[in-house]
Amino acid sequence: MTRSSLPEALAWLAGSAAAIAAGSQALGRFTDSPVPVADTTILVMSLLATAAQALRRLESWWIWIAVDLVSIPLYWQRGLPLTALLFGLFLLLCIAGQREWAQRWRDQ
Repeated sequence: MTRSSLPEALAWLAGSAAAIAAGSQALGRFTDSPVPVADTTILVMSLLATAAQALRRLESWWIWIAVDLVSIPLYWQRGLPLTALLFGLFLLLCIAGQREWAQRWRDQ
């Protein structure tokens, strides 16, 4: 398990911002999504969190938590309460995962 360096984190952030901007434009233009920015943010941040998790970056859990915090109200607003509840459960799992990894990081 490792932590991202500042330059690495800034590169991930810049790449994510560019992908969200491009994806939002594409969704807004080519689909009927009522919330293209939120939809794209969930997609891009989920891909980023998956990559960070595969690299065993401690910060991956914070990205997943952010994904869940965006997803829960979005799915609730769109009339999908069970999906919102599922993401609420994912949020609890992410909090537990972050705590466990943080403890392991401190114990190293």
